[in-house]
Formats: sequence, C-alpha cells, structure tokens
Amino acid sequence: AGSQWFPVGELPALAPRHKTLLMLGLAVLRDRMDVAPVAFHLLPRTFTLSELQEVYEILLGRRLHKASFRRALQAAYLVEPTDEWRSEGRGRPAQLFRYAPRKRRGVRRAVRFDLLG
Repeated sequence: AGSQWFPVGELPALAPRHKTLLMLGLAVLRDRMDVAPVAFHLLPRTFTLSELQEVYEILLGRRLHKASFRRALQAAYLVEPTDEWRSEGRGRPAQLFRYAPRKRRGVRRAVRFDLLG
C-alpha cells in the first residue's frame, strides 16, 4: 500500500548500502536480459511488439531502434504471432504475439541488446 515506482534516474534519497544493492541488481538484470526472458514475464500472455519493445527500453534505460529490435526478435525466434489483432484508436490494428518457449524454438539464440541502437 505504501509502495511507489520511480525511474532509476529519479530515485529518492537512499542509504548508501541500499543504493549499492539497487544498482548491482539493475546491472545484473541488464546483463541477463540477453539470455533470460525477463521482459516476457512483465507482459500479459499476448502482447504487441511495441509493448515488448517498451518494456525492454524501460529495463535497459535507453531507446531501441524499432526495425533492429524486430529483426533481432525474429532472428532469435523469441516470439510467435497469434491470429489475434488489437485496435488501439487510429491506425491499423497491431498483431498480437506470444513468447515462444525454448522447447519450441529448437536452437537457443539470444538477442544482443547492447548492439541495438
């Protein structure tokens, strides 16, 4: 009930030890994102690629190039399209995707987010 969310760059004053623990945890999270499906656990079962990219950008703390992000996802076989579409106002509807578990992907490939700009 008394919890709040803060952007990492706008944290309130923390004890030095707490800040160190938070920064170490964030560094580990960002290092593991290339090989662990962290972002997929923060989304509903089906999601748009824009929603997935937004989660990755929040976790990484930087913007990702849209086309490069989508190519990297396809190359790594991390997502599979569903037959569902979602309309969110103007423009064409967005296709929904789901995380493709490793057992269905066959070859395990990671996405190198450090190479995406």
